[in-house]
Amino acid sequence: MSTFPYGQPENAELQVSSSTPMLRFSTVSEKSSFLSEPRKHPSEGGLDNSSYELHLAELSQVQVEHRRLLTRNRLIWCRVKAVLKALILIFLSTAYLTFCYVVNHHNVPLRSLGPYTITPNHFETVKSTITTLNIALVTLALYPISDILLELKGEEFFHLLASRRTGGFPLSAINTISSPVFGMMDSIYAIIAGRCSHLFLTATVGSLIAFVTSILAPTALSIQTVLADGDIVALPVGAVVNNSVYNTTFSPDYADESYASNNADFAASVLWAEISLGVQYNFSTAASHEAGTSAFIVPQPLNLPMTSTARWLTDVVGLRPLCTWASTNITQPVIVPNASDSTSLAGVSLEALDLDVALDSTNFFTLESLASIAVMKNYVWNHTTHMLPTDGSTVFFAGQCTQGCLISSFSNSVWLNFTGIPTLTLQLPPSITFGQYQSWQIAFLVCKPNAVIETREVRAQGGAMLSVQPLSEGKQLTRQGNLSPRDTTTMLSIALNSLANTGPSNFSATMDLGSQPQVDFLFGSKQVNSWPGTLAGSSSDIVNATFLPVANLSTAFGQMLQSASKAYLSGYLGTAYVPARLSALEVVFMSSLPLVTISTATFLLLYILFGFLHLQKRGQEFNLPNLARAVYGSNLPEEISRSAQDMDEGQCGEEEIIERMDDRMVVLQRRADGSDVLHIT
Repeated sequence: MSTFPYGQPENAELQVSSSTPMLRFSTVSEKSSFLSEPRKHPSEGGLDNSSYELHLAELSQVQVEHRRLLTRNRLIWCRVKAVLKALILIFLSTAYLTFCYVVNHHNVPLRSLGPYTITPNHFETVKSTITTLNIALVTLALYPISDILLELKGEEFFHLLASRRTGGFPLSAINTISSPVFGMMDSIYAIIAGRCSHLFLTATVGSLIAFVTSILAPTALSIQTVLADGDIVALPVGAVVNNSVYNTTFSPDYADESYASNNADFAASVLWAEISLGVQYNFSTAASHEAGTSAFIVPQPLNLPMTSTARWLTDVVGLRPLCTWASTNITQPVIVPNASDSTSLAGVSLEALDLDVALDSTNFFTLESLASIAVMKNYVWNHTTHMLPTDGSTVFFAGQCTQGCLISSFSNSVWLNFTGIPTLTLQLPPSITFGQYQSWQIAFLVCKPNAVIETREVRAQGGAMLSVQPLSEGKQLTRQGNLSPRDTTTMLSIALNSLANTGPSNFSATMDLGSQPQVDFLFGSKQVNSWPGTLAGSSSDIVNATFLPVANLSTAFGQMLQSASKAYLSGYLGTAYVPARLSALEVVFMSSLPLVTISTATFLLLYILFGFLHLQKRGQEFNLPNLARAVYGSNLPEEISRSAQDMDEGQCGEEEIIERMDDRMVVLQRRADGSDVLHIT
């Protein structure tokens, strides 16, 4: 038990015995005697001198090898880092720009972003995310440039002094260069004042190029919503199936066209609504821009909203309409014998048109009027087959009373101008002309559609307008078979049968020449609107009516067929299913070609700059070891300290010292051993 309960004497030392666990205190005198004994060096004997020297040699060798290994690893890492920087710059920028060029020429959809499915409803969020990713990628691609430019900025202190070893630079310039807050405006001022090295000038220009690239490159790539094709579906469209119009089921020598003829009134009503009123019925077909085809007739898509966007394959009818005034086989006036008013008056052959027509007083002559116009629907035959025409031909009758006419003094009449038009003369007996002979001048206008049925791609762009796509050169699409050739062209011959009776009755305005669409077709709406009507005032008048040129008639005939055929191609004659793709909004990448081009040019400049700077001889970095070596043996610390002591007893600031010593030059001199030392003159 210790006898020093409150502490230990000043000359006591705590010791632990190895034999028994007890405490022992030695006095200071014992300790002093122990410490006062001299330690023996190996050279004084008592130790092996050779083993000690061997140990020192081995230790020295290990240290040398370790330093050599560190130096080699440092050099390897510097080279690997340079290669990695070059790969980062080239690979990321090239991949980014290549993708921008690809999406500029092709639609690249963005269907998912990580685990999230992308839809147009998330457009704004996805667009901001893409912009953020673009900024991050471009920033990473520019990292090697930023890194090497920062290194050059750190070496500018010694670069600048080394570039002018004899004259040096003012202290203020050197102080500015060495400041950590030396920014872009300071760099521009240093370049203008000529207080920088050529490498620093190159680095500053590179910084500006990198800055422009960092702004333009991320904005070059973005996203947008486009209409993209969906999966292939079966789309129902109107069809003209076999025997639906030209039905020879009961007899090959007789064609039943009654089913199609029953719909002629509705077809005429559709024509009147579209041409006279300007009201669109169902889908319309855009004008054709193909040489040789003035218009297309397209089967109507069924159950497809008019605001939809879709494309499909279908048979279409290409029209090359041509109207002409026919020459006949009649060279002498035809004198009709005295007979009842229901007699067939004459048979006429329309030369070079392969058509025959029959005249009947009941259907074509308005005997109480000066003129008559009608569509010859059941009185036209094919000259070769002696059956109803199947090529889409429509024949218009135009007759003008020239002698024995019944003219009312209370109504205006019309006189048809047949100048330049081939006509024949027909003389009618008193039995069908209210007791007196009449002479009529007659002409026949024949319009043929010259229809060609082929398969095309049809597109709906969401505006109730269908466009027929042109065929690629040398390419033919597989026939869909929804338009039977003979039945389709026969339908075109029937479509205008009820043209004379379409629309509301307004015979006064049309001078008793038929319906509004009919007179507008033959004479033009401008001329028809100038007519005074049949109701006369104090005296009757005769209006001279001039037919439109055949070129205008041909174009208008094609337009009438387009409208009238809708009544037949909207499912009335049949339905067929064709392959189609319905479009839907999809998010795709987009790029701005001007911005991508500019970004490509700036990246190429940065490639060249990066290679140029790597080939330059590197200088010393502005760090503590290099600065310490440069001021060792320098008069710079002494001169600055003396100036500070002279001013306000050392209480002055940096700016006052620099301002006072601004006329003095800092020079980087070379010592005899090749090292650099700073001096101020």
